[in-house]
Amino acid sequence: MDTGWNIWIIACLVVDCIAESTSNNDTFGTILADSNPKPTCFNLSRSLEALESGDSLCVGESLWSPRRNVQLRMEQDGNLLVYRQCDGKPIWQSRTNYNRNAPQSVVMQEDGNLVLYDLVGDPEWASGTTGNRFFSARLRLEDTGSLCIENTTGTCLWRSGGFALCNPEHAPLFDDAQVILKPGDLLERNGEAFSRKKSCKLTLETNGTLVVYRVCDNKAIFSVRHGRANPERMDIGLVSGFAITHWGDLIFTLPNRTSVAFKNLTDLSSHGRVSPSSADVRLRDDDCQMCVFKDGVCLWTAHAFTNDDACPRSLTTSAPDSSATTMSATTMSATTMSATTTVPSTKGPRSLQVLGPGDNLGIGESIWSPNRTAKLLMQADGNLVVYRQCDRQAIWSSGTNSDNSRVQPVRMQADGNLVIYDIDDHVLWASVTYGKRFAGARLRLEDTGSLCIEQNRGLCLWRSGGIALCHPAYAPNFKDAQVILRSGESLTPGQSVWSNSGSCTLTLQTDGEMLLNRQCDGATIFSIRRNLDNPESMGADKSLSTFTMNETGNLQVTYVGESPVIFKDIQSRSFGNLTTLSADLRWSDDCQLCVFKGVFVYGMAML
Repeated sequence: MDTGWNIWIIACLVVDCIAESTSNNDTFGTILADSNPKPTCFNLSRSLEALESGDSLCVGESLWSPRRNVQLRMEQDGNLLVYRQCDGKPIWQSRTNYNRNAPQSVVMQEDGNLVLYDLVGDPEWASGTTGNRFFSARLRLEDTGSLCIENTTGTCLWRSGGFALCNPEHAPLFDDAQVILKPGDLLERNGEAFSRKKSCKLTLETNGTLVVYRVCDNKAIFSVRHGRANPERMDIGLVSGFAITHWGDLIFTLPNRTSVAFKNLTDLSSHGRVSPSSADVRLRDDDCQMCVFKDGVCLWTAHAFTNDDACPRSLTTSAPDSSATTMSATTMSATTMSATTTVPSTKGPRSLQVLGPGDNLGIGESIWSPNRTAKLLMQADGNLVVYRQCDRQAIWSSGTNSDNSRVQPVRMQADGNLVIYDIDDHVLWASVTYGKRFAGARLRLEDTGSLCIEQNRGLCLWRSGGIALCHPAYAPNFKDAQVILRSGESLTPGQSVWSNSGSCTLTLQTDGEMLLNRQCDGATIFSIRRNLDNPESMGADKSLSTFTMNETGNLQVTYVGESPVIFKDIQSRSFGNLTTLSADLRWSDDCQLCVFKGVFVYGMAML
């Protein structure tokens, strides 16, 4: 049975060929300017990467995540839904399919509010993201399935949350988060439950509104309210309680002692590896995000405002009046805390989200992915390494580990090239991303564990690839991709492999270097070369004699006059009951290489 996993993916260029003439000072050609047309909702079926400020997504149009494992679609019935591609199930929706004047488009307003208006101009749903910090924001869809409203620097300011993918990733930030509801607990009206440091609280108010508040300024981070134009609308009358069942569903209880479902996790988890049975509800301190948690993963996550530094980190948080924490006698007691909570000092190595043009990442400094599933660290030995947090294994590195006194911080140069120099300014490693369209680019780390060099509008121009996370994401785009090396097969000098469409060619040259070229413009998408500044360098004195997909699922190379060595050790980083045995090497029509098995990519090369 073909089940399909991506195990390893190459690092390579990710921008399509441009049919226009190329500039001599642009290594990979030029990109046409985006005129950002404002659509009308007639006879359109666009498939987008982002919804820009002022733009609309009309009925039949869609927004895809970078890996195309989730899709946002505006349906004919007026509902806006996110579908996971592993089983086609919706994991988030606006629930606006009830009105005969159903919305026909969703608008990313210039004030930063994402709004669904009905045919008479009344708002049916809204993200509630307005104010100075949201001005000119845009919408994108993350690989986790969450909508992200991000500012012009690429920082996500609001996430929609939703149900998990079929194979949810480890959520390390919730491992030690406060459990606020367990099966059998009931949060009654006027009851409150606090996060571990009491910086956030969940409360069911007298009017039946369920709200997560940030304590420092009483800002509502998440809410379920009556009335239209709310991210989570309550369609029932006055409720008396909020609970999680033993089988993992979130419910509201009514005064007549009946209950209604709020989030049905039982059905959505039927395809996944984690059952919601005996799951709990957790609330974390740093951003007041709430999730249904089981076995290290979030099966459902509440919508939340993110990266909001309105509350000074240096302040202590006073413990709330104990008289306010009134819960049912059959429920949990309030969490015991000291009167104040001291926030650790922010001095020391920086922990960033983005490395901007001209900035450096110094020894001991790090960049985290949005959901903190992966971390990029500049190590003391001079190696730049991406670690997945599920088991702390390295899944990508620059291979520049040496005497750290000889290595400078990694630089995100203004020309768009990510470079590691030694103290004599000799290049030790580089992404080789320079030229007109890379100028002013920045670096971020994706939740897949891949580095992304992106332009200022968030379009990723180059990815590092690497070995997959512990639970690889479903990769339907590679399921029917062309197999170029099966288990045990090799490429030898002088041999080339062409893609079925003729768009890509992989060649092990007679000079011992291997190149993956795009035919439309001759661009080298991926290579193994002798020059030290190449992202995959084999050393100045080596030549390849074979490139092999071995039987264990590892990529293997043999240099002239030497014994075979592992090029990418994928087998040792497989996790749980997943195995890389008999995996194959495939490529897609956009020249992306990956080690694949079943329906999952276990690793990808840079592109």
